[in-house]
Amino acid sequence: MATIRISQLTAVSQATDDDVLIINDADTNTRKITFGNLTQGLLNTSSTAQTKSGALTVQGLFNVSGNLAVKNNVLFVDSLNDRVGIKTNTPNADLDINGILHIQGANPIRFGDSDNSNFVGLRAPSVVTSNFTFTLPAAPPASTQLVTSDAAGVFSFTTGIGTGNSSLSLGLVELINQGVVRFYESSSNGTNNISFAAPNNLSNTFSYTLPTAFPPSTGFILSSSSTGELSWISSSSGASGANNLIQFATNGLLNSNSNLSFNPSTNLLSSTNGNFSGDLTVQGNTQLGTGSTQTINPLGVFNNHLLPEPNTHDLGSAFRFWRHTYTQSLSVSTALNPHNSNTVNIGSSSSRWQTAFVNNLQLQGVNQRGIDSFSIAGSGTSSVNLGANSAYKVLIKAIDTVTDDIELIEQLVVSDGNGAISEVTGSNVQAPTPGNFLISASSQLVGADVIMTITNNSSNSLTVKLYSVEM
Repeated sequence: MATIRISQLTAVSQATDDDVLIINDADTNTRKITFGNLTQGLLNTSSTAQTKSGALTVQGLFNVSGNLAVKNNVLFVDSLNDRVGIKTNTPNADLDINGILHIQGANPIRFGDSDNSNFVGLRAPSVVTSNFTFTLPAAPPASTQLVTSDAAGVFSFTTGIGTGNSSLSLGLVELINQGVVRFYESSSNGTNNISFAAPNNLSNTFSYTLPTAFPPSTGFILSSSSTGELSWISSSSGASGANNLIQFATNGLLNSNSNLSFNPSTNLLSSTNGNFSGDLTVQGNTQLGTGSTQTINPLGVFNNHLLPEPNTHDLGSAFRFWRHTYTQSLSVSTALNPHNSNTVNIGSSSSRWQTAFVNNLQLQGVNQRGIDSFSIAGSGTSSVNLGANSAYKVLIKAIDTVTDDIELIEQLVVSDGNGAISEVTGSNVQAPTPGNFLISASSQLVGADVIMTITNNSSNSLTVKLYSVEM
């Protein structure tokens, strides 16, 4: 405190609240010591600047009506604008920090809502293995976008599901439980979309690899290898040929043939002179051909029974008949009946025909007729080529066209292979007078074939039917 003489004190004529001590100076003057005299060098109540050395402890309210600066603006209070600055004496916000803000102990920074009843907090992980810093984007996004970070922690905005010109770069995208990827149309047109999803059940995991470039021109189609490698192949500017023609690949190009077509309105698959190889399994009704002018030529072996509907279908017809029937076991409801008497059998249980030349074979007791049927005029002859076999068993049936007399002759023809023929002629099985044969037969070799000549011994015309079996 400075030294002040009493004579230097302010004279007092009337005491005030600021007068602390009044002194009578030799009964001549009355002097006073004011609050300012007592606090000189401690607190300055005037506008004069003052420096205080040493610590200052204030117990109670410390009220500063002006700005407050602490050590070169480490802390600066702008009382005019109600702002606080750290390392700045020109704060531009309620709290303006020109330096690093460090929140210790994994404590959060809290952002309260409008009435401060709830908040959103940000905090560091409980354990951080090394220091790192995230850098915010330099500008707001142009539209709805996602925030991504590079390896240096620099944030940027990229387009995700929203709209924009950027792209979302990810190493792997996984959609679990049949998750769906949807591609929407323009929002100005509506909300329709195209979706892709995995099947409900997969036997194994696989992936497709997209092509390396656009197709070279319009009309290419997307093809896949067995390992899922997708590539563009030419479709030869679309389907080949006329409507309904079946398409097939030729060196990677679609091709067609006018002989192979499919009519979707009738479900009819058509082939002209087609050749199908490999196994063919048809389930359901099957129709081969549409008329008698078309030919079915099975060269393979029937591996199952040929079963018609019971008693409703003929084998052959009066105009189209089977030539050879190689039969090991033939069961019919009654004997094959060449005459109304129903008394004559062809073959027996111990001696059966191996080959039956059938003109019209009708089972279930209907009359049977041989495949070689011809007429011989009175006292005429007719020849039949039995083929190039070494032995034949022949049944000859002659019917007199006038008297209806019937004659059956059983004849065995054997070739010795050297041009000689031996014949064993059986008896007349049925005739008006036994021994009065209407016909006779003889055979000879012509080349490798056995030619049988049948002679009509009657003056009337005969109808002859010949049943022949190769031995």
